[in-house]
Amino acid sequence: MEYIEGNIKCPYFEYVKPCKIKCEAPNDDGKIFCLEFKNNQKRNEYIDDFCACGCWRGCAVAEIIAKK
Repeated sequence: MEYIEGNIKCPYFEYVKPCKIKCEAPNDDGKIFCLEFKNNQKRNEYIDDFCACGCWRGCAVAEIIAKK
């Protein structure tokens, strides 16, 4: 299942690539964070658990960005 931007709740989500999620820190001169996964299934599970729900604040990248 591919995700479209309309499904994403996290404000730091930028885009997905095979086995990767790219996130951007808007207040840090556009610094990009890249999460890499073993396969697309793991990536999609992470998106379901964090990026596409209200639980995005539990994501380690979101926590790092929010602290800045």
